[in-house]
Amino acid sequence: MMEDGWKLLKPEEVVINLDHESDYKPYLYKLPLELGNFHQLFKLLGTEDVVSTKQYVEVLSRIFRISEGKQLDPNEMRTVKRVVSGLFKSLHNDPVEIRKDLDSLRELMFYMPSHDGKLAKSNSLVFDDAPHYKSRIQGNVGVQMLVDMSQCYLGKDHTFHTKLIMLLPQKTKASTIE
Repeated sequence: MMEDGWKLLKPEEVVINLDHESDYKPYLYKLPLELGNFHQLFKLLGTEDVVSTKQYVEVLSRIFRISEGKQLDPNEMRTVKRVVSGLFKSLHNDPVEIRKDLDSLRELMFYMPSHDGKLAKSNSLVFDDAPHYKSRIQGNVGVQMLVDMSQCYLGKDHTFHTKLIMLLPQKTKASTIE
């Protein structure tokens, strides 16, 4: 149904309004304009207007399975960073609803990118909320750091990043240094 022709997709792989569409392929696709007349039909089949929390988490899970815990290639990493950006922007805009969504996704593991270019369980990562301790932590065996959130299209405000991490439900939250 997309790109250079047609491809059969599940409704949960299609989003009606999808910014940065190329960053999400081949995991999510925007509904083509020529199918816009069937908007209501696609909604009845389960297509979302905007990317849902479940879709964000499923994309991260699919990439984790495909990568088998190995370092992500540049395209996978771009998609992961875009997904993290979208999820955290949604969390910032509607924290109560998104936290509820994340809590309800019991069957799905929540993965986030680590500083070494791999996906890891979010609650196994350490978020650098105290950059002044960075030199003490770097190189410690068994400490897997969360990627610098400024790399995920979330700006450079470290305080904002800390607030976003703190909005995550406890079971999915990365550990903090302080």
